[in-house]
Amino acid sequence: MCMITLYYENDNIFNQDTYDKIINQLDFLTFKCPECSHSGCLIKHARYSRSFRLSNSVITVNIVRVLCKECGKTHAVLLYGFVPYSQILLNDQIEIIKSDNDEKYLSDNPNFDMSDLKHIRKQFNLYWKQRLLSHSIPLDQSLLITCFKFFSRQFMQIKTTINSLQHVTHIRFF
Repeated sequence: MCMITLYYENDNIFNQDTYDKIINQLDFLTFKCPECSHSGCLIKHARYSRSFRLSNSVITVNIVRVLCKECGKTHAVLLYGFVPYSQILLNDQIEIIKSDNDEKYLSDNPNFDMSDLKHIRKQFNLYWKQRLLSHSIPLDQSLLITCFKFFSRQFMQIKTTINSLQHVTHIRFF
C-alpha cells in the first residue's frame, strides 16, 4: 500500500468532519498514482479506522483509500499532520523532540506518557536526526515539504512505504 499526503493551508481543529470536508472536495481523477504514475485512474475504494492521541483526547478517523484502476494498488489518503503508522500527530512529535522539560510537557499533555516521549526521541535519533543535519533542515514549518523533497516521505515516517505529497489549494472550510 502506498500513501498520498495532502498538504493544504489551514489551522482548523482536526476531527473527522474536517477530514471529510477536505476529501469530499477532491477530484481524485486529477491525481497521479504514486505507484505507476498514471493520471485519471484513482477512485475512492474503501475506508479504515485510525486512532490519534491528541494532548488531551483520542479521536478516531475513517481514512479513505483510493484504488488505481491501472495498476490495482490501493493508497491511503492522509492529511499532512498525520505521521504514517503513528497515533501521535506530526506537530506533537515535533514538540516532543524539541521539549527539554519532560515533566512539564507531560503535565501540559496528559494523554502522553514518558514511554511516548522516549519512543519518539529514539525514532528521531535513529532515523531522522542525521538526515536533517546532512541537509541543514531545521525543525520548523518548512520541515514537511523539505522532507518530501529530499526523502520522499513524511517527517518521522519510519517505514519506506511510497508516500506522495499533493498540494491542495482549493479547499474551502464552511
